[in-house]
Amino acid sequence: MTENGVLNDKIKDEEWRRNVESDGSAEDLYQLGLAYHTGQGLAVNKANAVKLFLKAADQGNSDALMALSEIYFSGDGAKVHKKKAQEYFFKAVEKGNPRAQVIVGWSHYFDGSGPVNKAKAIECWKKAAEQGHANAQFYLGVMCESGDGVPLDPALAFKWYLKAADLGDARAQYNLAVTLASGQGVPVDQAKAMELFKKAANQGFA
Repeated sequence: MTENGVLNDKIKDEEWRRNVESDGSAEDLYQLGLAYHTGQGLAVNKANAVKLFLKAADQGNSDALMALSEIYFSGDGAKVHKKKAQEYFFKAVEKGNPRAQVIVGWSHYFDGSGPVNKAKAIECWKKAAEQGHANAQFYLGVMCESGDGVPLDPALAFKWYLKAADLGDARAQYNLAVTLASGQGVPVDQAKAMELFKKAANQGFA
């Protein structure tokens, strides 16, 4: 849910939870809802999670909007309601939610109902990548490395792979290792390449 130990400690504090539920910020409502939904730090209570997500969404929290879209689409915490799922998804897109932007990007890249629009896909992935979304950063790296929809740019590919790798993306770690081992557009660094190969392998990517 979060790497913030202070927040994890707060979530276990009953008084803090009561205050959040009655008059919490959008972010605190979302984080508490996520804890209830996933069971990280608290007993799972998906009904309570949905209530908290709804409160956070009413304050414009894009992560809560996306969570509600996924819940109503999958039925994991509420009855399946595809119309609500779609409504919350598009609200999340409007708010610039990075996960929503990645999905929209894929819809432009693999459009089964119309022409592919790689420029639009890249635009969406850049929005997500700039917010620290590792998948989007990896996709941009691949496109820059291959010249798919953008000018071939190994240096920019390296930059995006590095950002995604720093966030723990195994695919980016592997591609970065290949780049460093072969010296494709960057100085060869076998030691760093081996370190990244090991990190990727430890996540099952080799």
